[in-house]
Amino acid sequence: MKIRLDETTHQYFVDAEDGFGEQKKRSWSAISHDAGLAEDLSMVPPHHLANARARGSQIDDAAALIIEGHFASIHDEILSDEARPYVEAFREFWMNDAARLREPQLVQTPLYCRELDFCCTPDWHDGFWVNDLKATSKCSRTWGLQTAAQLLAHGFMLGERRIVWLRPKLRRQYEIHIGSDSNRAIFSPMDFDVVKAACQGDYAADCIKRWKDGG
Repeated sequence: MKIRLDETTHQYFVDAEDGFGEQKKRSWSAISHDAGLAEDLSMVPPHHLANARARGSQIDDAAALIIEGHFASIHDEILSDEARPYVEAFREFWMNDAARLREPQLVQTPLYCRELDFCCTPDWHDGFWVNDLKATSKCSRTWGLQTAAQLLAHGFMLGERRIVWLRPKLRRQYEIHIGSDSNRAIFSPMDFDVVKAACQGDYAADCIKRWKDGG
C-alpha cells in the first residue's frame, strides 16, 4: 500500500482499497491532540516554539542524511550554532549503534495502521525497531504514546520502540530509552491501550483517565 505525506499540510493519504485515487487518513498527532493527550505548549512563548522547531528541523534533516550515508561537509556548513552540537551527538550515537549494521533503515517513511486507521512517521525504522529522535531539555510521557502508535502502525508487535534523546550539554551526549525498559518518565504500561482508545474515539476510557493521572 502506498502511503503519502503532504509535507505542506501534514496530511496523510493512502491508496484507496478499490484502487482508484487516494483516501485521506488521520495522523497520530491529530488524534492525540483531539483526545487531550498532546503535550501542552500553550505557555511557551511563540518565538521560543518557532526557534525550537527550526532547530529540530535541522537536526532531523541532518540525522536522516547521516543514517542514509549522505551527510557531507556542505551540510555541516549550513547548520546553525544551536543545531550543530545535537547533530554531533547524533553522529556519535549512530557510529556506536549496532542496529545500523543489521539491516536497511527506512528513514522518515510513513506507516499506516489498518486496524486503527491512522498514519504516523517514525524518524527511522527497520524490521524490528521504530525509532524517534528527541532534542528537548526535558523528557515527556507523550513520547511513550507516540512510539506505541508507531509500533502499532509498524505491525510487528514483537518489535521494540526506542527513543534517542540527544543531550549534548551533558557529558554522555545522548540517552537511549527502550519501551521494555519501562522508564516511567517516558513509557507507561498503558501506552498501547491509550493509543487504541484514542484512535477509537473513546476519549473518556479508563486507561486514558489513568494515564492523564500519571498511571
